[in-house]
Amino acid sequence: MRYSFFALVAVVGLSGCASMFMNGGKLVDAGEGPTAVKRSYSAPSCKMTDGSSVAGPADITFQLVDGGIFERSADGSGAVITNHWSDGAADHYFGWVQSSGWEYVIPQDPNAQASRLVYVGLSTKAEGDVTKPATAVSATCPLVASR
Repeated sequence: MRYSFFALVAVVGLSGCASMFMNGGKLVDAGEGPTAVKRSYSAPSCKMTDGSSVAGPADITFQLVDGGIFERSADGSGAVITNHWSDGAADHYFGWVQSSGWEYVIPQDPNAQASRLVYVGLSTKAEGDVTKPATAVSATCPLVASR
């Protein structure tokens, strides 16, 4: 059972969230995504809650853009996550598909570590006009800035 859960996280949870059932943002076709990129990131590896490491999502660039995070696939299509809140120390962007979710934590301090948090078996809670995860994190992926 444990293997099945982690296999699910690796296959479903660590991949991008582009899907026709996406919540917290919008899908964009190749060539229609945001072009004014503030910072680009990759997630080469992720740490599971049991301490093991797995490869991060391949061929996806995470771009901080005006109004959200663009999960950009190699072909230029993807999802722009716009569900956003700030806690004073960081900006949080959260998108989800059915029972999997992805939260991007972008610290106000540009020298601090940005992260992509993965949720599997997701439940959510509404706080005003923002939706936040209400489930424990399944994996943490440090984001590596490329510019």
